[in-house]
Amino acid sequence: MIQRYKYPAMVCLFFLAAAGCVMLFINGLKKDHSLDAHKLEQRLQDEKRQEVQKLRSVYLNQVQQLQQQITTLQIKDSLLALQGAVYETKIKTISTPQYVYEQIAPVYNYNDAELLDFYNNLPDTRQPNDY
Repeated sequence: MIQRYKYPAMVCLFFLAAAGCVMLFINGLKKDHSLDAHKLEQRLQDEKRQEVQKLRSVYLNQVQQLQQQITTLQIKDSLLALQGAVYETKIKTISTPQYVYEQIAPVYNYNDAELLDFYNNLPDTRQPNDY
């Protein structure tokens, strides 16, 4: 019986072995393809990472510039507040009756002729019209 079915059995085993080899070959191609796809995915992720790092550095530079501008504006604001306080103090000093009396004291005791001379010798504070 072995002699009788020896040839068809060998043919069947040959085709099974050939089919197994073909399947192994196809699986090998699939693995190579998946490896290439993985490498491509890694490369794309690296490119995206580099782009994100570049954009991040640009944004960090912009943030740093804006922080410097904020610091500059805060310094200017504090200087203006200080200057405003100085002017406020001067206005309070000038608006006191004691300051006014001290300023007019030399003129207050003038007679008519001295007052006329003082008035005539005052500098011209008028400004020409702009229009």
